[in-house]
Amino acid sequence: MPLLDFNTAKAMISRLDALYKVGDPIEARDHGLDVLRFLDNQAKVLSANANDYPENPTTADIFMDGVGLANQAEIAAAIFRIHDAAEFELHATRICANMTCSVQGHYHHVVGPRMVAFMDCLLRQDDVATALAVSEAIVADFDWILEDWEAEMQAPTDEDRISLESLQSALELQSIHGKPEVSRLLESLEEVLSRN
Repeated sequence: MPLLDFNTAKAMISRLDALYKVGDPIEARDHGLDVLRFLDNQAKVLSANANDYPENPTTADIFMDGVGLANQAEIAAAIFRIHDAAEFELHATRICANMTCSVQGHYHHVVGPRMVAFMDCLLRQDDVATALAVSEAIVADFDWILEDWEAEMQAPTDEDRISLESLQSALELQSIHGKPEVSRLLESLEEVLSRN
């Protein structure tokens, strides 16, 4: 089975940034496609090797390379966004979210912002239906965090606050698009997030 290659990803993304900085949009676009193909392949290798983590054990190398590759995909997305390559940014945020879910699915404070970034990219591409589907996945995976904090009186932990803010973004999108049933959750969420 092919191996994960964090160093190649990092070098490719550094070159992508350099190509944009020197003002070579054609070569940057061509290299951007190569970056996305490479990262997409790495996401598949990661998923195949992650062993359905955290349900099953995985190796430290797979975990660390997966985290590093997800971070590189996030950097690529930021580069694409700065240079108005919206379609490329969308693919990079999807890859980043997929990689994150492969090895950090139980770290809601990491998964949440990356899923929200993907959701936001979809909205900028006018793909409201898919963005709503992503928001539904966020709500399904994060609503228990709100339930836990509703029963408490103190402010949420920093990590849970990040997760709850991701839940808030997902619920707000659903509310805007005609799902009034989320209003109770949003009210409860606002109360929990207002705690200091």
